[in-house]
Amino acid sequence: MLTITSIALLSVLLISPADAGRLGEPNDETRRLATSAVNLGTAGDYAILTKAGVTTTGATSVNGNVGTSPIASTAITGFGLIMDSNDTFSTSSLVTGNVYAAGYPSPTPSKLTTAISDMETAFVDAAGRVVPDHTELGAGNLEGKTLGAGLYKWGTNVHFTSSLTFSGSSTDIWILQIAQNLDVGNGAQVTLLGGAIWENIYWQVSEAAVFGTTSHVEGIFLVGTAITFNAGSSLNGAALAQTAVALDAATIVHGKQWPEKDLVGVAGEDAKRSVLLGTVKLDEANVHVLSQYAMMTMDYREDRVRIFVDSDGKVVSQPTLG
Repeated sequence: MLTITSIALLSVLLISPADAGRLGEPNDETRRLATSAVNLGTAGDYAILTKAGVTTTGATSVNGNVGTSPIASTAITGFGLIMDSNDTFSTSSLVTGNVYAAGYPSPTPSKLTTAISDMETAFVDAAGRVVPDHTELGAGNLEGKTLGAGLYKWGTNVHFTSSLTFSGSSTDIWILQIAQNLDVGNGAQVTLLGGAIWENIYWQVSEAAVFGTTSHVEGIFLVGTAITFNAGSSLNGAALAQTAVALDAATIVHGKQWPEKDLVGVAGEDAKRSVLLGTVKLDEANVHVLSQYAMMTMDYREDRVRIFVDSDGKVVSQPTLG
């Protein structure tokens, strides 16, 4: 007579070696979820979102909305805020978009409470992804590396001094889980290749992120404490901080990237011709080739493309609509 114990033992003996090797391994669904997009909720409406304020010095330029909660607008300094006539947001000559603070009249406080909650949820989601494709890559030193799509995990600080490249298609997703700090060197540049877009690059940084002078980064930064942009640094993406964001003559662009073709590394005028031949019909006068350090006008236009080039005239980041 078979007992429960003998049946269990028989079941174990009948498992093939191949099946035994797969026991406890992640299934395809687990792997798919590991590198699916992180849902930002309403936090995705902001170029900068913080709990403890935003400060700026110098000629900063922010293309997108700015919000802070639960701290009041007194923690948003250096922007020369002007209250809008309906009192629910402020404007600034440094911001193409609206500036929101928890102390403004309804519905702004509840709107910000939701956005902050969504930011926290996104941070936890990104931090909780399992089955990394790469663990402790470069022992935290990413200098000169090219990252394919996937989930990356470090239990240390992460840094690079001059260059980092993300290579993949416009649908590929990168999630970088960093247990400590992120330090981007002075003049360091993040480059996107193969059609990769900043909207699909998630930096989950458990401590602080510091961007060196004239450095350029791409992606959505979900940061556990503060984000510091040193003089002349720039970001295509979003800075979402659990404490504060500090800016020094920094440029943040939260606009849409050119969707049709990877143009990084192409000569600026060649990139302009490619944009004009694309399916999005634009007037030639509205496609601008600019130095990566150029000051921009603060208006936002869906019929304009800006192409940023380095000192050699080569495109340094995917052209931006707006």
